[in-house]
Amino acid sequence: MQIITAFWLILALTGCSDKKEAKEYKIGFSQCVGSDLWRKTMLDEMKTELSLRPGTKLSYADANNSSSKQIDQVKDMIDKGIDLLIISPNEALPLTKIVEDTYNKGIPVIVIDRKTSSALYTAYVGAENYQVGKIAGEYLANSLKGSGNVIEVMGLPGSSPAIERDRGFTDALKKHPGIKINGQFYGDWLGENTEIELLKNKDKLKNVDAIFAHNDVMATSTRKVLQKLGLSHQIQVIGVDALPGNGGA
Repeated sequence: MQIITAFWLILALTGCSDKKEAKEYKIGFSQCVGSDLWRKTMLDEMKTELSLRPGTKLSYADANNSSSKQIDQVKDMIDKGIDLLIISPNEALPLTKIVEDTYNKGIPVIVIDRKTSSALYTAYVGAENYQVGKIAGEYLANSLKGSGNVIEVMGLPGSSPAIERDRGFTDALKKHPGIKINGQFYGDWLGENTEIELLKNKDKLKNVDAIFAHNDVMATSTRKVLQKLGLSHQIQVIGVDALPGNGGA
């Protein structure tokens, strides 16, 4: 797993040179939200990998989509003592300072999936989200043959994947003036929020040819809404981040 590989490389560079005394490394993992299948799989894989590495202890905290809660959780981890922070920032700007403060204390920081607004961290592991959005836009333009109306269901406002996927998507569609983005709604990466937003704006779905959702949790919920409204056969739904298995989209 890339995250754990980066962790061991960092420890090799920063660890004590005294081989006689075994050190227990304390790892803090700050997750922005841990409720969906993709993030549950991330945690399971991390636990599996660390179970093969004696001398490590994992401290895990789920911020449940709250930036203020995540900041407090990271502060608590630092106060209790950690040798490494792994963090998926809920939003870029609010989490920048605590990540910078942690890094400036000499604690290595691995930022995963979502970025902060600063380059003060040790390593980043994540997707090229601009390219993800761009590829989705190019695929949709080809599927619609260069003409149609689309809606974008976006992730959490202020989170770097939502910002970058939107930018890539809109840049791709600039080359196809026959395709119009008729609406942008925030599903916050969550299925329930997506359903609420789309049902609230159901009148805007009637003349839509395709919907791009920033992740497959929201894409699945989008499909459910369209089925409720009797529109599922006429509107394409595309998403990203799929996992194998039931519920992974």
